[in-house]
Amino acid sequence: MLNWIRKAGTLVAGCVATGVLLTGCGGGGGSQPTKSAASDIKAAKSALEEGQYALAQNRFDEAKGHFETARSKIVSGKVVASMVEKGKLDELSSEVNDALATIDIKQKDFQNKEKLRKEKEEREKQIAELTKKTGEAKTGPTAEDKAKAEAKKKEEEEKLKKEQEEARLKAMSAATKKDNSKTAEEEAEAHAEAKTVAGKTVEGEGEEKAAPKGPYKAYGENPPNISVDAVNAKGEYMFCYVQLFNKTDTDKRIGKVDGTFKDAGNGLVDEAIGCYQFDFFARDIADPTEQNNAKAALTGGSHTIPAHGSIMLVLVGKHRNAAKAKKCAVTANFEDGSSFSETGPGSVLQEAEKPAIPGLK
Repeated sequence: MLNWIRKAGTLVAGCVATGVLLTGCGGGGGSQPTKSAASDIKAAKSALEEGQYALAQNRFDEAKGHFETARSKIVSGKVVASMVEKGKLDELSSEVNDALATIDIKQKDFQNKEKLRKEKEEREKQIAELTKKTGEAKTGPTAEDKAKAEAKKKEEEEKLKKEQEEARLKAMSAATKKDNSKTAEEEAEAHAEAKTVAGKTVEGEGEEKAAPKGPYKAYGENPPNISVDAVNAKGEYMFCYVQLFNKTDTDKRIGKVDGTFKDAGNGLVDEAIGCYQFDFFARDIADPTEQNNAKAALTGGSHTIPAHGSIMLVLVGKHRNAAKAKKCAVTANFEDGSSFSETGPGSVLQEAEKPAIPGLK
């Protein structure tokens, strides 16, 4: 009996043990599947890359949409992510936030560049239309234009020579018709008018050269190219009397005449401030550099010396010690490239000596 009870207890214990084992192994249904954010991470990466590509192509709205999709995937992925996956999602989240912040900056920069480009295109279009309407190319003169200009210049010079000759003949004719009652001053003015037209000296054919007026030297058949004949002063003004001779067979246009007044020891007094043709120069006015006769002042290219002709000039300077001026260094430059220089003379004529110089005003 006792043995039976022992066997029954062992059976029960075995059954109990077996039941517990069976319950733990099967009856309840087994382990649950592990959750993962791998698919969300993949989708977020893909959306981020597509957004960055669209941003590089300046498709800003499209890029923004991709970045928002990436952010949505990151948020959903964090719900089921493991610790490792959460680290990856945080890195993606940072990249997405940086990309979204960059969109506005790049979009504004792109819009500004587009605005400038369109404005430039509009200006170029307007310039092209204006050029087409006027028919004027924005380039320098062509060889044809230069040739036309040169031909026109020669034509004008020939016309001027003709006018000079006509004026000379007219003035000489008028002078012969005047009676003998005219003054010496009127005679000088008529002679100057006959010799000079528009600032250009003209010698009559076969005309015997008379002794020059004023403090100028008389020369024969072989004069120098330049002659500094006299220097004098009046008040604070200095005067240098110069003759230029054209010993060539063609007319020579004067470019510029410069002068430097010096004392007896060749020390600088001052530079000349004006040059004038003697025939039309008024010396005894308040300011000799302000001549009323427009033909008097020499400006660039204003006066021409005809072939084998000459011109008498006056250089004027101003200095508080004008009486120190004893000589003048003169340089005459011509438009043909030639240049002549001379320093002279050896003496100075002061105001008190003026009557000793025939014709000097």
